[in-house]
Amino acid sequence: MALTPEESLLLACASGQAPAAPPADLRWERWLELALANSLDGFAHREALRWAEAVPAPIRQRLARHRLASQAFLLRLRALRDLALARLEQQGLEPICLKGAFLAEALYPEPALRPMSDLDLLVRPEHFDKAADALRRLGLRPPASKNPFLDGLRLNHNLPFAAHGLQVELHWQLFPPHQKNALLLPDLWHQPWLRESGGRALRGLRPALLLPHLLHHLQKHWQTGEFRLVWYLDLALLWQSMAQGDKDEALRLLEANALLAFWHETAHLLDLHFRAGIGGPRPALAQEQELRFERLLRGQWERLPREGYLSYRKKLALVPGLARKLRFLWHELFPDWAYLRQRFGQELAPAALARLWLKELLAKAPRPGWACARRAGGRTPRPGGSSA
Repeated sequence: MALTPEESLLLACASGQAPAAPPADLRWERWLELALANSLDGFAHREALRWAEAVPAPIRQRLARHRLASQAFLLRLRALRDLALARLEQQGLEPICLKGAFLAEALYPEPALRPMSDLDLLVRPEHFDKAADALRRLGLRPPASKNPFLDGLRLNHNLPFAAHGLQVELHWQLFPPHQKNALLLPDLWHQPWLRESGGRALRGLRPALLLPHLLHHLQKHWQTGEFRLVWYLDLALLWQSMAQGDKDEALRLLEANALLAFWHETAHLLDLHFRAGIGGPRPALAQEQELRFERLLRGQWERLPREGYLSYRKKLALVPGLARKLRFLWHELFPDWAYLRQRFGQELAPAALARLWLKELLAKAPRPGWACARRAGGRTPRPGGSSA
């Protein structure tokens, strides 16, 4: 398999190697679709302005409209970021900006080139309640919960707060505590990476910790078939900005967390498609990784088993005591009206909400015929009762 002209051109735009003029036989609709799906529309718009009349007018107009909407959203999100950071720092906290909230300012020539859908902030676990109260005083609220007893156990690693179409994910740790192969990193607040934005100092993970964090995040999506080129661009820009001492420390942490082999495979793709200049030996699975990269780029999902997420039975096992288990089951089966309205629609009557929820429960329920066939070691019965 080989990259199509549209895929090659988009990668060239993102890596700063775009040609002086686009190919004559380019399928512009496909190129734009790829740019939007991979969060690289900022780079596409920048090159389209340079190519001017070589780009069809409808494509230029769609890109311009999308960029205006995206930049307006990012301005609102940055304003919320500054407000949230100021409020948290007034409480004596030291929030760390994660993912796009920090990468846009630290790695990209223009922050607007790195889109993001929400704001990720990390606080120390013992400061979470104080930080959550500060966000609530800003008018941000967590979503209605189906099961508050499960939420109280804090089995996840973050809690979203939202208002007026904007969302802040407040993390108290980087990964869920129950996740298999969770990343082990030293003190996250030691020597943070500081970056100024709008007169405010943003605090991020130092580069030696940021690289394992981003790679672990990429590996999770790689295993499940989720794909965006911007995640690879983040890693390429980060590596190019790192000092040699930070690179050496990052590689030691990758080895300690059994991520070194995946890093070599990813580095090969970064060198191949983004000219990252990482170097190193060609990994044994290089060809297989290249083919999977191309398939995922084309939307040919190839989902693998996703590890590290709790099954329903494991969730129940973590709830202490029989009385709490019963209350947990009650809230799983009969969530409150606020959750149902948020899930299915504010305007629906209670009877309609209950009907939709019952329909969803029945759709998820195991079918007895399947269970009997598994216990008997036979084949799954066909609809109609016959197993022939």
